[in-house]
Amino acid sequence: FQFNGAVAMNTYLPWTVDTVQNMAGMFNNCNKFKGRGLEQWNVENVEFMNYMFYANYNLSPDLSHWNTRRLEQMEYMFYLASGFNGNISNWKVGSVKNMDHSFADAKSFNQNLCQWGGQLPNDVKINQVFAGSGCTNATDPITLVDGPWCQEC
Repeated sequence: FQFNGAVAMNTYLPWTVDTVQNMAGMFNNCNKFKGRGLEQWNVENVEFMNYMFYANYNLSPDLSHWNTRRLEQMEYMFYLASGFNGNISNWKVGSVKNMDHSFADAKSFNQNLCQWGGQLPNDVKINQVFAGSGCTNATDPITLVDGPWCQEC
């Protein structure tokens, strides 16, 4: 929980994070942080991003190029990140074990994540993933492949 509660933080962060494995809660409750610089991060070794952007109301970076193939924990990752609507449909989520509440109450989020369904392990936790979000279909996926994954698949 590196910057947990740094409410006014809005720093440009073009850091080298190649060896980091745990980013859990890193920007938790950083209400004004927009995520400038995060689009440059190499997160290929990160396994834990749970609570990373929890209650981060102004988050808006382009995270589409993040390599998430090792990501295991993303529960509550974008919970209450009400400004986030980034296209992360191409993320590799085949190692994710828990995505409970990942986008819950992310009021602006409405991206088609149908590509994720065929990647996830059968025992992944997917409770209330899109509850209260801006998703066209915010119900939990009925099946991993068929979704819905924020939108109809």
